[in-house]
Amino acid sequence: MKKQNKLIILPVILTISMFFTSAVNVRQLPVVQIPNTRLKVLKTEVTQELYQAVMGSNPSNNKGNSNPIENVSWYDAIYFCNKLSVMAGLTPVYSVSDQTDVTKWGYTPHGGKAINGTINQNIANTGYRLLTNEEWEYIINGQDDFTYAGSNNIEEVAWYYSNSEGKTHPVSKKKANSFGLYDLNGNVGEWIWENHNRPGFHYYYGGSYNDPEDTCNKEEWYVIPGTEKSNYIGFRIVRTSSSTPTINYNNIGMVRIPGKRIKMLKTEVTQELYQTVMGSNPSFCTNDTSYTLVLEENLPVEQVNWYDAIYFCNRLSRKAGLTPIYSVNGFTDVTKWGYTPHKGNSISGKVTQNTSANGYRLPTNDEWEYAAKGGQNYTYAGSNNLDEVGWYYSNSEYGTHPVAQKKANGYGLYDMSGNVWEWVWGFGGYDNSSRSVRGGSCDNYSDGCEVGYRNYRNASYRESYIGFRIVCLSN
Repeated sequence: MKKQNKLIILPVILTISMFFTSAVNVRQLPVVQIPNTRLKVLKTEVTQELYQAVMGSNPSNNKGNSNPIENVSWYDAIYFCNKLSVMAGLTPVYSVSDQTDVTKWGYTPHGGKAINGTINQNIANTGYRLLTNEEWEYIINGQDDFTYAGSNNIEEVAWYYSNSEGKTHPVSKKKANSFGLYDLNGNVGEWIWENHNRPGFHYYYGGSYNDPEDTCNKEEWYVIPGTEKSNYIGFRIVRTSSSTPTINYNNIGMVRIPGKRIKMLKTEVTQELYQTVMGSNPSFCTNDTSYTLVLEENLPVEQVNWYDAIYFCNRLSRKAGLTPIYSVNGFTDVTKWGYTPHKGNSISGKVTQNTSANGYRLPTNDEWEYAAKGGQNYTYAGSNNLDEVGWYYSNSEYGTHPVAQKKANGYGLYDMSGNVWEWVWGFGGYDNSSRSVRGGSCDNYSDGCEVGYRNYRNASYRESYIGFRIVCLSN
């Protein structure tokens, strides 16, 4: 994304705070769950009513309960976030010299100074915080590709220089973007977490009521000292969802395959399902990094070998009250296999399957290919145009994507071309140590994603582009 690097110094505007009575319920703020992420974003800029309720004062120049807060520094914003988090019963995100308690920061809000000490954030905590650069760019685009957040017509979505009459306006009076977020362009610019390469300088995004149209688009950002305050800069807050997924093991999304006595999982096994069954997630493409953007549960599991996959199948079968398919030396109980998932290379002993049992298993090569065709005669699973149905080398940006975002094939199955290779039961290669993988991945060119293309890997092999899909007998 092209950026306009603007470094500006703004005049400090001092105002007299105005007190008003607030009925804000800080435990029920109007947040929007952003699809495929853990992000719960306040649908509006922080209002003066909310700010007053938390901080006990309102430094804004353009007064109004429903107007966005302004004339606050970056330090004021993170101070507010921690206070709000405590009031809402959440765990604060920001710490100063390892202290999350703002009373120990030695800081007076609205005083025009910086907070002394090392400032860190822990996004794994449940409290409120500022958005990161990447999160901002994700939410402003929504599910569309407009010039502005929600429209190609700035008048529909933003208060800016030509229509604002030189002041802020009540939030959410313009059109929202496709995520249901208001005023991402215009009204007030919004502080972001990241600092610039100059210590003490921070970004703000979105433009304001005082900016012309060409500086309110999605690609604009500014850099100013974190101590600066302006009547056209405020902020928006976000928090990380702490919800624990609940899996109904008898309803995981199986699709009946016409002409076969099987049902197949309509997506690749997700990290959510794998985690709940196995108690761990070995995937490379997860969000165990500095921040959580894409909801990892909706990504396909990977970094699993063939043995991990059959181990999973038996464990899932037990949890669903079904009869496990696989046995090792006659045992279907995985605790007797002498195998540690994600660490062991192979299972010692003879692996057999009982296909008359009703548990979960890997599809055979023939079952996989039949299902991938979907009763159609396309090159890929659901289309002759791979971009319609699959994540592959040319469109994946070298990583996996949430399942079921592309078009399904004729049987309602997703991602059978691309995203991750899928282990199947059948042997591959030239010896019994290799197993077939089908469907191609996000790292493959288009020919590797064709329905008829067969590949293989050693059964003990793990990589970030190999996962699996499961089947069971249909009733």
